[in-house]
This record gives sequence, C-alpha cells and structure tokens, in this order.
Amino acid sequence: MLRLTSADKHTIFRFSDYCRKELGLWDKNIEAEILEDIVLDGELFYHLQEEEHFSPDILGTLKDIYGFLVFNLSIPLQQVTFGADGFEVSRSDNEKEPFVKCKLTDEGLVVTLKNTSHKLKHFKYDHANTLRIGNKDRTKFLEDFANLKKALILSKNS
Repeated sequence: MLRLTSADKHTIFRFSDYCRKELGLWDKNIEAEILEDIVLDGELFYHLQEEEHFSPDILGTLKDIYGFLVFNLSIPLQQVTFGADGFEVSRSDNEKEPFVKCKLTDEGLVVTLKNTSHKLKHFKYDHANTLRIGNKDRTKFLEDFANLKKALILSKNS
C-alpha cells in the first residue's frame, strides 16, 4: 500500500508545476476545486480495485464523502486505511477503531458511522449506524449531504 507523506505530495505538486511550465500553462490559474479533484482521484481511486465495476454516481458519492473528510475535517492521510473496495478512517494515528467506514458493494455504498444518532432521512439503515446508499441514489444523497456531514462530525467527535 502506498502512503504519501507531506513531502511526497509536495514533490508531486512541484513536478506538476514543472510540467505546467514546460507546457506553457504556467501563467494560468488552476481553480481550487480542480486541484482538490486531482488530489482526491490520486489518493482515493489509486487504491480501489476494479473501480470501473461501480457506477459513476456511486464513485462520485464516495469521492464526496472522502473529500469532506480530507478537506473539511482535515483528516490526515495517515488516519485513512484504504482497501480494494473503500476506506476506513480513525480519529488519530494511535486509534485503531475507525469512526467511519465506506465500502462499495454491487448495490451501492455502505457507510458505517461510530456512535451517532444523527440520521439521514432518505436512506435505509441496516443497523443503528450503518446506512446504504444505492447506485441510483445520487440525487437523494446530494439533497441529504448536509445531514451526512453533521453525522460525520458527530461520529468523529463522539
């Protein structure tokens, strides 16, 4: 498994700057959202096996959740454990128990949150803290993403 340190990320960004300069794109601004997408694709999709097996909607949903954790909650990469079908995130480097698990399945995405009673209105829960987001639930997910963000924050802090 590849783990990128801050120094590794810095090297990658320096290389991309060099490429931009060589291509004559040095004076063009890259929007923050594009940079975030590049980072997310590199970190998240590098680890997934057979990602083409999953619908673009469910991959977008997984990417949205991961992006919120990394960019909004500032979760360091060291606290993320990637698997062939998703990822787990712990609260600290020392803690082994994840506070969130995201796993891709044939039916969609299974999200398990630790210790939260905050519910999302559009989704089925298998257990108290495990919800299923189906392959065709992208619109519902986007409508309810603010509630998932609250649930992730509560789960991280509990």
